Amino acid sequence: MRALNFSGFVFSVIFLLLHIAPAAAQDAPLPRGERIEIAHESIEKLNGGVLIVRLPFYQTKIEGMKDILSGSGPDSPNRKRIEKQLEETLADRKEFNRNMIRAFREVYDFSEVFFMPDTATASLKAGQVRGFFLNDSLEIDAGIQLEGPAPYFVLRFGSTSDMTTDGVEAMVIMNDRFEDLDKPFPYYQRLHDFTAFMGSIFPAPDQKEKDALRIVGKLNDKLHDYLGRVRLME
Repeated sequence: MRALNFSGFVFSVIFLLLHIAPAAAQDAPLPRGERIEIAHESIEKLNGGVLIVRLPFYQTKIEGMKDILSGSGPDSPNRKRIEKQLEETLADRKEFNRNMIRAFREVYDFSEVFFMPDTATASLKAGQVRGFFLNDSLEIDAGIQLEGPAPYFVLRFGSTSDMTTDGVEAMVIMNDRFEDLDKPFPYYQRLHDFTAFMGSIFPAPDQKEKDALRIVGKLNDKLHDYLGRVRLME
């Protein structure tokens, strides 16, 4: 009986090693030289390509609140609270996205830039090149489309790390496989810097607009600086 238990234990260990080892190898960071090469290639491609800014639309949150409202009566005790939350969410979404579009139009010149709702991610992944890009009024414009073979990169808003809790809220640049780029490429810019923190305490009338202009400008400067250093090494 002990022999059977021991052999079963050995088999289990071997099984785990065979299945865990490949996964661990896939998650291992790339060698430094390879990361540098990818970063150099990516900065040149982005400079000659398109940055697609994927604007947050909070669709799951909004649809959830709409579902609650559709299932509640006019006298429901939570109805007014949910209606207020929905109104505030829609207003915040519109303000944030308009500020970002304006900021990229005014202070970003590193590459061509398009805008899309994050709800259209599946369409872009499927290879579609039009029908979901937004104009400066946040409306879908069928006349805006990707022109091949120019490469594109995608900028998302969210944490710099989806796997751990130590990430920071930022604008993060991904490749066309929707993988975050890596250092030494300047692939992210914090959304909440010290100036934004102070502005949240003592806000100016146009504080959020100024914050958007500043952080997009920082990202633009980082990209130009890195491209300049890469070309000096050639």
